[in-house]
Amino acid sequence: MRNMLKNQFAARMMLAFLAVAVPVGGVAVFSFVRTQLSLAPIPQAPPKFRVEQQKLPGDVRSLHCSPNGGAYCLVTNDGRVYVFKRRGSLQYSIGLKDVTAALVTNDAGYAVVYSERDPSRTSLTFLDSSGRIIWKLPVRGAIWCADLFGNAQRAIFAVGTGKDYVYLVELAPGSRRFRRFRVSGAVSSVALDEKNEVVFVATWQRSRIGCYGLKGRRVWEIDVKPNLLYQVHATGVLDKVMAYGSPLVPGIAGCLCAVRGGNVMWRRDIDTTACSNVVFACEGDYICLAQESTIRHAGRSVKEKRAVLLDGSGNALIDKGSLFFNVYPVMVTRQGSVLLCGNEKALFSMNRVGKMEKVTSLPSRILGSAVSQNGTLVLLKCKGGILIRLTLLPL
Repeated sequence: MRNMLKNQFAARMMLAFLAVAVPVGGVAVFSFVRTQLSLAPIPQAPPKFRVEQQKLPGDVRSLHCSPNGGAYCLVTNDGRVYVFKRRGSLQYSIGLKDVTAALVTNDAGYAVVYSERDPSRTSLTFLDSSGRIIWKLPVRGAIWCADLFGNAQRAIFAVGTGKDYVYLVELAPGSRRFRRFRVSGAVSSVALDEKNEVVFVATWQRSRIGCYGLKGRRVWEIDVKPNLLYQVHATGVLDKVMAYGSPLVPGIAGCLCAVRGGNVMWRRDIDTTACSNVVFACEGDYICLAQESTIRHAGRSVKEKRAVLLDGSGNALIDKGSLFFNVYPVMVTRQGSVLLCGNEKALFSMNRVGKMEKVTSLPSRILGSAVSQNGTLVLLKCKGGILIRLTLLPL
């Protein structure tokens, strides 16, 4: 009798487990379902994109989308800067000597151009909506990184240098000003949080992550795993930042972490021999890892590429890809959906439970990309001088 009761209890528990696990398909694990309960409602279908194509004006070395996707800019190898509106209409172009990067505001009202990581060229050049130079600002040290938010009425720029300085520049009609402050080391990354009006800063030698107000006042600062070059990503959640530290020498694990209020919420070591890229969600709490592994058999080797989606607590939600279906993450939406590049240069959109739809086929392989902070605009530079524009359509 006792054995019979035990068997009935085990059978009921198994049925209850299957009732929860089966609906999530190929990733039917109980921890996955438990993680999803605290997230936003699962989207019914993968996101859809409008796909447009244009010929690049030259040999493009850098791309940038404005934070809301309303404008974008290109810099060519011969130092020419092109600023476009969202649908591809040219706002202006200007030739500038020795510039390698540019950022543009939401409405193309202002832009900043500079030479990246060049200690002999340490000046920021600011342009107005017509491409006219309105200010040249020299800074201390090579320019390592920059970020911005705003429009023609008010724009804020954050710039980090190799001489341990962060510059905060504010432009408005009839007004221009800046302030600077020192940090703990060379500034490897800056990320502005427009909603909360703070800037997150990552430094190298000494490895630290900090949060500062737009007047330069330090809110908090913490030490992080050393010997790594950190990139910070604002989540839009008050006082919370995601960060990934990549090693400069082989054989050292990378570090993925979330920090809030000066406290490390979680930390995860990343095997950089198997992870080729880390893609943060646009204004969201998700991360997608581009995983690679080499399979050897009978003297031959084949690469397998997969995309592993994590939630804001570092838990794996889904692992997509296989030996016969290689995928690589391009961007992640705020809801956790992923734009993937798959076999035969095809693009796919996937929601966070793994449902996929084909978006388009690319004319050639991807050489570079840029994504707006809100995820509504994706630029893909393809071989042969072709630019693909993908606009996220509302659900």
